[in-house]
Amino acid sequence: MAARQHSELQQTELGKIAVKVVPVFEEYGKRILAGLAAVLLIVAIVIFWTRSSRATLADGWNQMAAARTAEDYANLADRFAGTQVGVWARLAQADSHLSSGTELSFKDRKASHSELTESRKAYELLLNDSLIDTRIHEKALFGMARALEAVCDGSDDDMTEAIGAYERLLTYFPDTIYRDLAERRIASLNSAATREFYVWYHEQDPKPEDISRPSDGLPDAHLPVPSGERPVRLPSAFDLLDTLRTGTPDNDADTPNENAAPDSAPQDQAPRDDASEGSAPPAELDTPPVLPDPGPSEATDGATDADGPTSPDAAANKAPQDPASDSDK
Repeated sequence: MAARQHSELQQTELGKIAVKVVPVFEEYGKRILAGLAAVLLIVAIVIFWTRSSRATLADGWNQMAAARTAEDYANLADRFAGTQVGVWARLAQADSHLSSGTELSFKDRKASHSELTESRKAYELLLNDSLIDTRIHEKALFGMARALEAVCDGSDDDMTEAIGAYERLLTYFPDTIYRDLAERRIASLNSAATREFYVWYHEQDPKPEDISRPSDGLPDAHLPVPSGERPVRLPSAFDLLDTLRTGTPDNDADTPNENAAPDSAPQDQAPRDDASEGSAPPAELDTPPVLPDPGPSEATDGATDADGPTSPDAAANKAPQDPASDSDK
């Protein structure tokens, strides 16, 4: 009885709700379906954008790893602006300009100033962005201080600006990893010796054409080569390898070798052929050869006279003795 009453009550309540909902759905049904479709579309777009962003960022990090020059980093920073890839690319661009400008200051002061100016611009873009990561902010402050010191000319304004950049780093990041270096640079910039050095260094103006090289390919201390003579060829890496492999240096083919044997025998001298028959006997030497001692022998061919051993020609031309004379003896 109670279950039946409950079922009738439920049907009555559901009927009341249905009576209220059906007219509303008939009047606003299309709008409700359009709203649901819009919500589903927004959800789909968000999912697609998230996946696309992840794929794009992954591609950006790959390009970041492949970048090598400041221009490459600048293009990445502009392309991925507002992302972590763009921020780190901008920092890499600034660091690259700073490193190049510092190195060029010893060889080309004009190019160095251009690189250091670009470095300061890139650091300023990072420092003016309030949403950058603290690690980027710390590195940008330190890089800016180094860039300001690199262009310092020893004047009060430049020295104060460089010192203030290091002090700003210590103010924002008291426990920075650059603390010891920043403190040393502040103490150094406050000294008179450093000021005098920057005054002198700023007056220097090295240019690429100031660095000259010998036009003859010889070392600077080499004596001038007389006209008409061929300059000495410096050994190359291949010559050193040949020397290590064979134990003797490989002489230049164009360099005459006084000790080298002639390619062919002179026309007035025929080559000697030891194996040929009927060849003329060799000429007598100025000094007679030392012959081995034949020892005691009854043969007269090895006999010697008072003047010394007989020559080979004399021995060959000596007539043999008559055997009959031996028997008479």
